Amino acid sequence: EGVRSCVELAIKVAGYGWAGYLQDHLNKVDAVLVLTSVFEFANSLQSTGGHGADYSLKTFKGLRLMRLLKVVSNVRQLRTILECMVQCCAAVGYIVSLLGIFIFMFAILGVQIFGEYGEAGTDVRVNWSQFGDAMMAVLRVVTGEW
Repeated sequence: EGVRSCVELAIKVAGYGWAGYLQDHLNKVDAVLVLTSVFEFANSLQSTGGHGADYSLKTFKGLRLMRLLKVVSNVRQLRTILECMVQCCAAVGYIVSLLGIFIFMFAILGVQIFGEYGEAGTDVRVNWSQFGDAMMAVLRVVTGEW
């Protein structure tokens, strides 16, 4: 993929020129990612004696995923789906908060009702004697992991 990215960068720079190429913000991101990839590859060749197997700048590999911004910005349907997913994240947060409140309430209820039947530190799968163990027990019931 690195060779393809370098070739793409070279073709775009040859077509637009540096000034025209750098007018688009996504091209700037692309250029930074390609140049860091080239730097990473050169550094790995130097550090491994020409084998190129050990990458010391692996964090920049994750930044290559930012190239997907180009795809999202160009495809209208994909952008619409992504915007809907971002808007739904707030609703999912409310649902998770509500679920957390219910788990908290039922853990307190479980400690009050069943707390005297178990001992802290025993090797029982579900222990209601302490609040943390009760929270885990309720979470097991909610997720269906019996």
